[in-house]
Amino acid sequence: MLQIRIHLIWITLVSLAGICLAPTSASAQLELDLPDYAADLEDDLSDGLSSELLDDNLVDADEDTEPLPSGNPQLDPGDSGFSEPDPLDNVDDERLLSDPPPSNRVLNDAPSLDSSMQDEVTEQLPDTNAVAEVETIKQNYPSGRLHIQRQVTQDEHQNYINHGTWKEFDEQGNVLIEGEYRFGQRVGKWIRWYDDPGQVKFLTYAPFNQSTRPFKSEAEFVDDKLDGTWTIMDEDGRVFAEWSFAAGRRHGKSTWWYANNQSMREITYRDGVLDGTLKEWDANGTPVTEVEYKDGRRLEKTQESYSSGQTRYEGWTLRARLVLKEPDDWEQGTLAQYTREGKDQRHGDWVAWFDNGQKKLAGSYEFDQPHGKFTWWHENGQKSLDAEYQVGKKSGLWTWWHKNGMKSIQGEYIADAPAGQWIWWKEDGKVAQRIDFRMPGQLTPPPANTVIGPYLTRPAN
Repeated sequence: MLQIRIHLIWITLVSLAGICLAPTSASAQLELDLPDYAADLEDDLSDGLSSELLDDNLVDADEDTEPLPSGNPQLDPGDSGFSEPDPLDNVDDERLLSDPPPSNRVLNDAPSLDSSMQDEVTEQLPDTNAVAEVETIKQNYPSGRLHIQRQVTQDEHQNYINHGTWKEFDEQGNVLIEGEYRFGQRVGKWIRWYDDPGQVKFLTYAPFNQSTRPFKSEAEFVDDKLDGTWTIMDEDGRVFAEWSFAAGRRHGKSTWWYANNQSMREITYRDGVLDGTLKEWDANGTPVTEVEYKDGRRLEKTQESYSSGQTRYEGWTLRARLVLKEPDDWEQGTLAQYTREGKDQRHGDWVAWFDNGQKKLAGSYEFDQPHGKFTWWHENGQKSLDAEYQVGKKSGLWTWWHKNGMKSIQGEYIADAPAGQWIWWKEDGKVAQRIDFRMPGQLTPPPANTVIGPYLTRPAN
């Protein structure tokens, strides 16, 4: 019995010793696990899971922003004025380590989303076009004075882009440029002031050189393109020029004015191309120019004279097409540049005269091709030929006359070829010859001394 009691006491003592030693062992095990746990937390923070900590580490945009060169409103969207924050700055390791992470068992036992729940979550994802927080960036001149003040936001890739108001100042604090960006693109009204006309070449020309500075350049933008009107006025509000735009190209009426508000020039554009009547006036309102443009081609009257001064011919010429070489650039203050492409063509009515003043020819052209009725005259005023063309091809009834007024030749053309019966007459009116032409392509050869064409020569008597 005594042995049994001693054995029980021994067992009890061993049990108590085990209980006292257990905390020491568990504590040692916890300390061994801590480094792995801290490393996991560091990885989590590096992945940006503690977003609330980042706001505490942003650098003030006013401190380290390098000013851009003067007169450049297009800033690099990535030049945000922020330094990259360290995600681990100001992190209280003890506080974070005090709450152990969930065990694998808890994670593995967590219920998964069924397909309907997954769809619902997907539909509730934030729109990538949604506006993030808007921040104001200030950039200074080397002197410390404010140069540019703009608002920025972040796109879906967290790149900083201009979004909101944008202003540039000179070193005296005067506003040079102001407008608004939306997701990196200019929108709405933008204004720029030019205190020195030499900043923009066209401001040194008439009518701008008739006014006082500064000039105000005001334009409307849609999706970073000129869309609406671009107006230039002086400090008194007098408008000197106004252009209409659509999707970055001139479209509609463009007008220039003298300093006395008299119209100087007016022209219409269509999709960036001159199309309409160009009108110009002198400062008194007297018309000095009126020229028609068709799809970028200037329709102008051409004239040439004899040495005596008598007009030799005159008619309408469609000049080579003006094509856009350089578009208008509101930011740089440059106007569109055009260049000619192709060749000039006769287009419209043409008349020619002999040196004695007698009319020699009258007819019309379409893109350098004779079209419609043509008439020639002899130098004595008698009619020489009545002819018809269809877009460059001889067509219909053609009739020639002698200088004495008697009919010389008559016949018909079909698609540029003689057809049917042709008759030649002598100056006394007697028939000289008849020729029957078959269908085009099956012609009976004419006499050797006869030339078929607009200047047919009569056969020998």
